[in-house]
Amino acid sequence: MGVIELHTWNSTVDHLEQPDVMVFDLDPGPGIGMSCVVETAFALRDLLSGEGWESWPKLTGGKGIHVMVPIIGHNLSHDDTHRYSRSLAERLAARQPDQLTTSAALSAREGRLFIDYLRNGRGTTAVAAFSPRARRGFPIAAPTTWDALRAGIRPDEYSLARPWASPPRRPIRASTQPQRAVAISATERPRTIVTGRRSPRRAKPATREKN
Repeated sequence: MGVIELHTWNSTVDHLEQPDVMVFDLDPGPGIGMSCVVETAFALRDLLSGEGWESWPKLTGGKGIHVMVPIIGHNLSHDDTHRYSRSLAERLAARQPDQLTTSAALSAREGRLFIDYLRNGRGTTAVAAFSPRARRGFPIAAPTTWDALRAGIRPDEYSLARPWASPPRRPIRASTQPQRAVAISATERPRTIVTGRRSPRRAKPATREKN
């Protein structure tokens, strides 16, 4: 399509007014390290699990992590997901108000991690899985797993130059809660990343010459 970045709604064209995913963008402010992002992602996962939701993490290609919550079949509107995601974000932020915030104001984000629930609502967007980012090296937003997040994978781990780089072996201290199954929606399940290499051509079958 000749464009970057690709940001999409939380719904499809066929069901525009009914989102099929809820998004939480964990965006670290100045002075916040990756360990806080990971701890918060696991805390949010546990909070969602207590509400009966499964979730999976997505690398943003930037500084943070998206926690994705499939909501297909629950008949929630854009307004519903906005209100509900705000409630969950505020409950989580209230646990550590000195480290977490739900305010988008830059003054409130200094030394805090912004739990951005504003990705939920009609017309709002989030970077799509496998979209290159308009940053140095063209890092790629990509689905990942809770195990990889615990092992230390970085938000900008993948790029056009290294689409399948191995995650670093530097464990980050995070929740000690047992891992739960990760449910990835069909629209964002990892498939392949085009690297510009052509697939080898199949040899044409030999033909017999006519006499």
